[in-house]
Amino acid sequence: MSVEEAKKELLSNLEKELTHETGKMIKEIEDQAKVEADKKSRKIISLAIQRYSADHTVETTTSFVPLPNEDMKGRIIGREGRNIRTFEMLTGVDLIVDDTPEAVIISGFDPIRREIARLSLEKLITDGRIQPARIEEIIEKTKVIVNNIVNFNITSPPNIQFTRYIRYNLI
Repeated sequence: MSVEEAKKELLSNLEKELTHETGKMIKEIEDQAKVEADKKSRKIISLAIQRYSADHTVETTTSFVPLPNEDMKGRIIGREGRNIRTFEMLTGVDLIVDDTPEAVIISGFDPIRREIARLSLEKLITDGRIQPARIEEIIEKTKVIVNNIVNFNITSPPNIQFTRYIRYNLI
């Protein structure tokens, strides 16, 4: 083998090795870029979900109950907070009595408990007798009615007879 042939073979081997090493480096950089892109995309998606879920959670975990006047807030709270504590304990929801004009907000994750609380509070407001014993009585009646409604497995909007059933049994 001559010197020229040896040089050519050496250059050929170096060129192959360099091509192979360059390919490996490019693949490593691409893999690293994919990992970084995946991390960033997951972070962006999680932030978007958090922002959306906060709005959605507020909408789906609260109910609004209008009050006839501001004095009703004091009656709902009761002396030393007895009425509101009794109501919250029996229904398993939180009553938010704040600066919202002529309204009380019911907050809870369980929609059935929230509906029991909403119907009970509306009945108590209509009745006007808001005291721990009456609260307990109304909530127990409402629980029976709502459980009957849930057990009917109604999927369509309620008809007139069904609405009358609710009103008759709640009042």
